[in-house]
Amino acid sequence: MGWLRQNGPATTREIVVAMEGQQLEVRAHVLSKALRRSPFIVQCGQREVEGASLSVWDFDRKEDPEHPVSQTE
Repeated sequence: MGWLRQNGPATTREIVVAMEGQQLEVRAHVLSKALRRSPFIVQCGQREVEGASLSVWDFDRKEDPEHPVSQTE
């Protein structure tokens, strides 16, 4: 999830594209479970993309004053 820390917030689709770009195997159910269970990742909103509602994820920055949590619409 280092990618998300440097590039977040990002939609689930953006995370999948980044993983595929690094030749990592992507399993949707495993990714979803990992994002939801991680103590370091927060769901910070929803974004409409091509008619689909996608979750937006970010690294939990509440303890880091230099990188405040991004607010999405």
